[in-house]
Amino acid sequence: MFNMFNMFNMFNFSRLIQALALVSLPGTIFATSLGGVSAGVSAFSIVPLTTTTTVESVGQTSVQYTITNNATASIQNISIVPSWNSSGVSLSLSKDNCSGQTLAPRALCTFDVAISGSHQQSSFTIQPKVCGFNGQICSQAASTVSVNVVQHSLPLRVYEVIFPQDRSTEELVGININDTSDVIRATLSNRGANGSLVVSPDGTSLYLIDRNLDDSYSVVVFGVTTTSLSLNGASYNLSYGGQDLRSPGQIAITPDGNTLYITDNEYSGTGYPVYKIDLGSADYSAAVTGISDGTSDSVVQNPKAIVISPDGATVYLANSVSGENEIFSFPNSSTTTSLTTIARVTDLSTINALFISSDGSRLYAAGQQSNEFLPAAIEQYNIGDNFDLGNTFSPMPAENGNVLSAALSPDDGSLYSIVNYYSGGFLLYSIDTANMTAPPGSTYPYHVVFMTSNFNYLAYSPDGSVVSILNYGASGALTALFNPSSPEDITTVNPGGNGTMYSHTWGSFIN
Repeated sequence: MFNMFNMFNMFNFSRLIQALALVSLPGTIFATSLGGVSAGVSAFSIVPLTTTTTVESVGQTSVQYTITNNATASIQNISIVPSWNSSGVSLSLSKDNCSGQTLAPRALCTFDVAISGSHQQSSFTIQPKVCGFNGQICSQAASTVSVNVVQHSLPLRVYEVIFPQDRSTEELVGININDTSDVIRATLSNRGANGSLVVSPDGTSLYLIDRNLDDSYSVVVFGVTTTSLSLNGASYNLSYGGQDLRSPGQIAITPDGNTLYITDNEYSGTGYPVYKIDLGSADYSAAVTGISDGTSDSVVQNPKAIVISPDGATVYLANSVSGENEIFSFPNSSTTTSLTTIARVTDLSTINALFISSDGSRLYAAGQQSNEFLPAAIEQYNIGDNFDLGNTFSPMPAENGNVLSAALSPDDGSLYSIVNYYSGGFLLYSIDTANMTAPPGSTYPYHVVFMTSNFNYLAYSPDGSVVSILNYGASGALTALFNPSSPEDITTVNPGGNGTMYSHTWGSFIN
């Protein structure tokens, strides 16, 4: 037994020497590799998808890494230490395609470092270590990823605009998702809120698109405390270069809370498809910039959906008009105010929503397909792989319909989608993002009381505990909340306190 054991170890030792030699490492590398990171050519290249990310103290995020075997021999028994040399707590692996595997020469695999915002210091770095041959050779990621933590101490709320049928008043309300009797309110003076709103990552500010008396639009700012919503006096007129935003689409905020983007849902070649607001500017009138259509053939048409990458570096924009279905991207840091990069062309005829994974590796587009037999779809794109189209979810029954809204879980593992079928009815789907399929029993038919009108917003809370559905233009129960592990158990809320209140909003959880 002893001799066989020694022979086995000698075989692995020989493979180890072979792998190290073929990497063309300096003579001293063998010893240092056993202890940690090579001073010469590393056995592995470990490259993050991004160099910075932001996580809320009540939320989650992740960073994707790609490992490449630099040797000319296979390296066995890959292992990963996500917390190596990091002061971050509770770092773990997810979407791990590497651990325990044998990596052939020049082959690669990917893994995510999952980060919870809870109990973290304000900032830290991660730089995971990857080993082979049961820890005998190791390399550390060549660069660190900076993680910024946005502290949040306010209750998690879902926000919407409500009004009675005669529209004599209009209110902005925030419903505590853990105590639906706790509702904070603010009366809107113009009674013309568009409904598009977003909340700052720390939850202390809320930005609402408001219609002015001359039918132009502004973004007004509310301060949020534990017990109140209050207008703070800031107002950004959505106009630039003599061009007013005509019909607000969606609004998005960067992870650092410094910049807003609003789409013009009626842009068709004149004016600006996107308006940008620098929230750090003391001059409200100078804070607004129009992003021009700088594509070579001016193909931006009626943009609606917009989303920002988790590192805040890239903005993605999609057309929502039938037949014009491109997705575009442009850098958040751009000072040219010109949208020029086509990120991907899809086969959707309309795109109602864009959303992105927390590690920034996948972009999702939801809408309607041009094929009448597969009308509704959510398409998954691999950003790091030249926007290669991955899997597509097409709900059944395959009849004419549209994906109205979708929301991705903070751990990127699942998403919920609402599909409106033109023959009548709404279906709520739970979708596994690994293969974009709906597991058995995850479809819930159109029979719940609040599903009586139009859905216009679906959202996950940042801690992943609650999914919210807002009912546009309906009386009675305007808001529905459920735990994603038991979607049949739905709590409905009428924040107006009676059955005559209507809603008009896309709503928002924090961030």
